[in-house]
Amino acid sequence: MVEIKENGEFKFDELTDAGVDRVLLTFGRGFGITRQAIINDDLRMLTKIPRSYAAAARRGINRLVYKVLSDGKLYDAKKGNLGNGADLTVEALSEGRRAMRVQKNIRNKETLGIAPKYLIVPAALETKAYQLIHSMSDPSQTNAAVVNPFASSLTVVVDAELDAISETTWYLAAEPGLGVDTIEVSYLNGKNVPTIESRVAWDTLGMEYRIYMDYGVQALDHKGLYKSAE
Repeated sequence: MVEIKENGEFKFDELTDAGVDRVLLTFGRGFGITRQAIINDDLRMLTKIPRSYAAAARRGINRLVYKVLSDGKLYDAKKGNLGNGADLTVEALSEGRRAMRVQKNIRNKETLGIAPKYLIVPAALETKAYQLIHSMSDPSQTNAAVVNPFASSLTVVVDAELDAISETTWYLAAEPGLGVDTIEVSYLNGKNVPTIESRVAWDTLGMEYRIYMDYGVQALDHKGLYKSAE
């Protein structure tokens, strides 16, 4: 925004469309439970197996989120959100924070001053991340009087999906909704649980089920994300 002098006129912005197409995909699976299995299991399979497939659907969303987060297309030196492969230390976090702070808006005119909210790590870095974020002094220093500027300032997010991609790469992310977009999960008509349908099997004695869900995961903007290494 710019200052409007007394009796001055509004200056109209030239709006730039930086929209991202939200693509929804349908994921589904079918399965059956025989009559004999139902009888022998005293009907528990009727609830247990569908519930396990519903949990698998949620894991599928989680897996796709981290696939998008780690995608190399989101990060490069020109975008200013890619580190040099440094280990998880106060110095490396400081560099990542600075890189996010100096990001510019879409017209490259205004500094956004983005602050990281989340430190996202694989399970291999879980202990190190918690030690770093919850230590009052800098863990890398022998002098305990050296203050840790990141003490309790970031929320640690750990997910083993990242270990299959890299056990040493970590990420910073801004809090979505505070002026910057990151990664979004979209659902058809806002339905964030799978649909489960059943019918009596005709060719065999038992029940047939199908479970399906419509969702998509998209990176909306790179500015609120930082990756420690390629």
